[in-house]
Amino acid sequence: MRAEILRYFPHTQFVEVGPHSLPLNLTAREDLTSPIRAFFPFSKGIIEVSGADRKSFLQGLCTADVLKLGEREGVRCLFTDKNGKIHFDCFLWANSDHLFLMTDPGEEAGLVQHLEFYRIVEQVELTLRDNLDCFYLLLEEGQAPLAGMQVVYRQKKAQGEWVVALAEQQDQGFTSLQKEGLRPVGFELFEELRPAFELSRSGVDFDNQRLPQEAGLERAVSFTKGCYIGQEPISRIAYRGRVKHKLFCFKGPNPIPSGAPLVAGDQEVGVVTSGSSIQVRGFFYALAYLETIWLKEPRHPLYCATSELLLDREIDPQAQP
Repeated sequence: MRAEILRYFPHTQFVEVGPHSLPLNLTAREDLTSPIRAFFPFSKGIIEVSGADRKSFLQGLCTADVLKLGEREGVRCLFTDKNGKIHFDCFLWANSDHLFLMTDPGEEAGLVQHLEFYRIVEQVELTLRDNLDCFYLLLEEGQAPLAGMQVVYRQKKAQGEWVVALAEQQDQGFTSLQKEGLRPVGFELFEELRPAFELSRSGVDFDNQRLPQEAGLERAVSFTKGCYIGQEPISRIAYRGRVKHKLFCFKGPNPIPSGAPLVAGDQEVGVVTSGSSIQVRGFFYALAYLETIWLKEPRHPLYCATSELLLDREIDPQAQP
């Protein structure tokens, strides 16, 4: 993908993450006329999982119900430890004779090692794939999938929807997306756009010390499937209790800086993990952790402490604390 990007943006700077190159700067901030209808070429680490036991093998290791996954269907899934803490955040996509796992760039070797540890007699083969490109698309709600691209996952939000898509390298995904009228954004702009779509990222909004419910990732967990590593503590939280902190999406009338504390009255009740200075449909968005006890009795308005901005919480009815 790097060569294709340089055809159009010869002065692009890249950040190297393992064997992957992420473009830092593509479309300039002032030239991004609409944050909806944009795309980010995210060089994911892609693992092909094949063999007769591929579905049953992953069924016992991740939070998704892999056995119910139909052909050319995809889900977001997590690999957790015995305490339910998140180790890998992935997208899983099924084809007729194999599965694809897409993890953050540079994490694929660690995920392969993790899977190999649990493979005993299962007929499973793990292969790193470098002939596929991954893209994040930020689209208007209901926009049709693009020709020649495999839609791995899409999630609708009030602001639009975000889509994870795969393209064969020979299909020149970067070129085709531009021809469709989508503007390419680099890593720096993507980091400011994703809070509006509630697109949390491993290493920024959560780490391996967070439970899925803390990270707001209930959508990536099946609560009806059988056992998997970490299932017991995750289910116990879901059915018997609540987490102390939870990641939510917030919006305000002005830019919201990352790292800013959230306060209610004279009490600090949270912190921004991903802020933004880009307006999307009239608001600025942020992802932030909030003390869930405060939600029971929100006696005071919620402010971003560094700029005294009144914030509204974007409520997801499927992801309550």
